[in-house]
Amino acid sequence: MIKWPVYRFFYQVISRSLKPLCLSLIILGGAFSNVLGQVVSCDSVKAQNVFFRLSNFGEKVLEKVTWENKGRVLAIYPSGGYSPRNGLEFGVMPAFKWPAALPDWVNTLSAGLEGSTGGMLQLQAEYEWFIHENWQSRGQLTWNNRNDRFWPRGQTDFITFDRREFSIQGELLRHLSSKLWAGILLQSTFNKFGNIEAGEGPGQLVNGLEGGAVLGAGPLLVFDSRNRVLSPQKGGLLRVHYLFFGPGELGDYSYNQWMVDGRWYLPIIHWNSVVAFQLLGEYGGDGMPFYQAPQLGGKDRLRGIGHPLRMTGQSLWMARGEFRQPLWWRLSGVVFGGAGRTASTFDHPLTDVIGSGGCGLRFRMLPHDPLNVRVDFGVSTLGDSGFFISLKEAF
Repeated sequence: MIKWPVYRFFYQVISRSLKPLCLSLIILGGAFSNVLGQVVSCDSVKAQNVFFRLSNFGEKVLEKVTWENKGRVLAIYPSGGYSPRNGLEFGVMPAFKWPAALPDWVNTLSAGLEGSTGGMLQLQAEYEWFIHENWQSRGQLTWNNRNDRFWPRGQTDFITFDRREFSIQGELLRHLSSKLWAGILLQSTFNKFGNIEAGEGPGQLVNGLEGGAVLGAGPLLVFDSRNRVLSPQKGGLLRVHYLFFGPGELGDYSYNQWMVDGRWYLPIIHWNSVVAFQLLGEYGGDGMPFYQAPQLGGKDRLRGIGHPLRMTGQSLWMARGEFRQPLWWRLSGVVFGGAGRTASTFDHPLTDVIGSGGCGLRFRMLPHDPLNVRVDFGVSTLGDSGFFISLKEAF
């Protein structure tokens, strides 16, 4: 018998949303892996030669855009894709990798310059740097100019606007003991909105349409037992942070925000597969601008919700799982699913839950490290869908 309300909550989430899904993922992935293995290991020399020639040709092509020297690797790929938010996307995507201070881990710096048929222009850069065995840092810089939209909670109509955004996020962590790290997280963003079309009503109640600066900082605690940072195969990650926005009257908004993010990675050695799980809780206080509110959808959350501003709220919980299966050469396949909810509070957490599921492909960008370009398609119980091409795993 389950006695504790929190434990009962997580038990119900997993049993209703993830348990049947992950069982199906394992069965489907194993069946596919066995079929592919039979094709590759069959007695047909001709079939084996076809696979070998294709992979060999692919490696020769990729050598033209990849440079290696003493553990340092630079790869430059053309990028393209589609998202419901931006339309067709096109650009260039370089990635740089160099040895880290910690064994079996790598430092990475990736960037992207992209435009789209939806009028989006974006520059983005992201890094992970293990400076010393006792210090690590991560950060992200984004500048974009796009036509965007937002759905006020409880409204079926959306608000459209032109949006120009510049944001920086960075963290610095100190190794405390074993796999425990602690440090500081900094966030800043500046938004400018124009050509707002909100109709009569919902736009008048949205906090943040005036734009301005958001500045925040706070403590960050990390427990990390993963075997590697890029596409982990085993171990776990727990991140907890509490941010204070607008301290000392810095910026245009004042509120607090916290997040608890737990992830687990379980290997299936027989199939060379991985089952990944995530439980996430997030809350933002009064005074938070709409574009900073916890988001349920988008390329890094429930991918069946195509637009990240489609479902937002002050409180959020999300539970999801993913089955990852190597296929051939640099290609892998995934099947994913999960559920979540956004609301003003955490009261009645299992009402109005939204489910999401889908599948995708992965292409390993670097020769020996799993920095993946991912292609995902998902659907949700909202009747919405999402199709994304992006870099790195969703979690």
